[in-house]
Amino acid sequence: MIHRSKKVKEFLGNHNDRLITRRVPPYSPDLNPDELVWNALKYQKLSNFCAKSYDELYKMAELTMNMMNSDPESMRKIIRGTKLPLPSTVGN
Repeated sequence: MIHRSKKVKEFLGNHNDRLITRRVPPYSPDLNPDELVWNALKYQKLSNFCAKSYDELYKMAELTMNMMNSDPESMRKIIRGTKLPLPSTVGN
């Protein structure tokens, strides 16, 4: 399992002053902020977008994700929208 590899453990050990890890069930989209980002991208931001090609879809998705990323408040809402128990400093 990649998440338990020696390299990952080493990386986490080197950055334990700024990273917080949590064990979650193998498939738990309600605990995963990434799933909420994809949900916002798919069903809110690009819900009525009809791409004519893969390249057009890729470019629009990338542009929209960059815009979402540049809005700290929306990212906080997404992170706080999970049911993952987070310390109060995360997503503030």
